[in-house]
Formats: sequence, C-alpha cells, structure tokens
Amino acid sequence: DKIPDYATECSVEWVDSEHPLFLLYTSGSTGKPK
Repeated sequence: DKIPDYATECSVEWVDSEHPLFLLYTSGSTGKPK
C-alpha cells in the first residue's frame, strides 16, 4: 500500500572521498585484491 508514496528516483548527495559515508559500488571481482 505504501510503495506508490515513495519516489522512483533518489537524489545524489556529493561527499568527499574521505567522508565516512562514502560508498563506491562496483560490479565485483573474483580476483585477489591489489
């Protein structure tokens, strides 16, 4: 019942790369970290 009340898009909140809430999404990897 509540789903239609939510926005379909999220706004971007730009933060410094050193900010504790900085997230970087990747497609992943099966190799060892560099």
